[in-house]
Amino acid sequence: MNKSLFVFISIMILLNVGSPFSTANNFLPAMVWPGEEWESSTPEEQGMNSTKFVEMNQFLEDENAVFDSILIIRNGYIVFEEYPARYSNTSRHVIYSVTKSFTSTLIGIANDLGYLEINQSVMEIFSDWTIANVDSQKESITIEHLLTMTSGLGWNEWDPQLPNDRAIMESSDNWVQYTLGREMVHEPGEYFEYSTGTSHLLSAIINVTTGQSTLSFAEEHLFGPIGIQNPNWPTDPQSIHSGGNLLSMTPRDMARLGHLYLNDGLWDANQIISTDYVNQSTETRRIIQTDTGYGWQWWSTPSRGSFEARGAFGQFIVVIPDWDIVVVVTDNGNTGGMLWPMIDNWIIPAAQGLASAIAIDPIIPLIVASAVTPIVIVSVVWLKRKQ
Repeated sequence: MNKSLFVFISIMILLNVGSPFSTANNFLPAMVWPGEEWESSTPEEQGMNSTKFVEMNQFLEDENAVFDSILIIRNGYIVFEEYPARYSNTSRHVIYSVTKSFTSTLIGIANDLGYLEINQSVMEIFSDWTIANVDSQKESITIEHLLTMTSGLGWNEWDPQLPNDRAIMESSDNWVQYTLGREMVHEPGEYFEYSTGTSHLLSAIINVTTGQSTLSFAEEHLFGPIGIQNPNWPTDPQSIHSGGNLLSMTPRDMARLGHLYLNDGLWDANQIISTDYVNQSTETRRIIQTDTGYGWQWWSTPSRGSFEARGAFGQFIVVIPDWDIVVVVTDNGNTGGMLWPMIDNWIIPAAQGLASAIAIDPIIPLIVASAVTPIVIVSVVWLKRKQ
């Protein structure tokens, strides 16, 4: 081989392939969209340190914390998936109040399609229904007040010393009339009161405004387009799907909603829900307690920059946009709050650690190339003269 050509090729190979500045070492694979099945990847291939997951498993074992499922998604790939209990990746799990975040998503889609408006009067929507205790305050309740759980309707779901309105509603013969018939105890928008009843009203609103059942609307505009298959969604005595509770699906399907929100409502080339609604629904609109906020049927943790769909007994979809991570867990109340130390002590650090080890400013290869290219040219010229 010509010496000049040999020198040129050797230097370029060192620069572009063998160099520690090679872009192959610095950039993660492109994000993928799940088809019928999710794609799996090693943590390292997605810029995460698998050693952290080993440490996390040891922590759970030491604490005797047994989840029904744990999934970690990065860049659209499953990088960690375990079913320590009796479930598998095809088992449907009741997701309890995670249902609320799905219902909120459907409200957003219905808003995008023009079926309703977020500031629309709830009483106007139910004008054909017989509702008790109607007054001017009740007439001023909007869909947004239901989304933020600030309707002002009297409700108790958390105080064990008082009658539980959720249980009473679910044993009544008309869930909508029971919820909307409650007396007003606050001005709408004034006070946060957690209420599965007002979430159920959102499901009924989808029925009334779209002319479809909530499940049918979801299958057409959400479940079908993002690949959620065969969920089970119970209904009330009027055949309205429970807007705040009892939806069941696989953890992998739960992760699809998280992946949709991580990507601002986009799924592959399709905008399933507007970016504006995603941003508004996951915004921290009220601080409920220290470092815990609430948006439109989504919870948030401002210090972490995450937002979450949360359900009783340990059901979670956690979206961490800064690290392109979605975490899903299901449980039966056995883990005692272990999710948060898992995220903060192992899952996020798994991304931070490897990222810091390989992160090099992308401009560096260009700088090196601009510096080395003249050397290559001079070398070639010198060799030619020597010949």
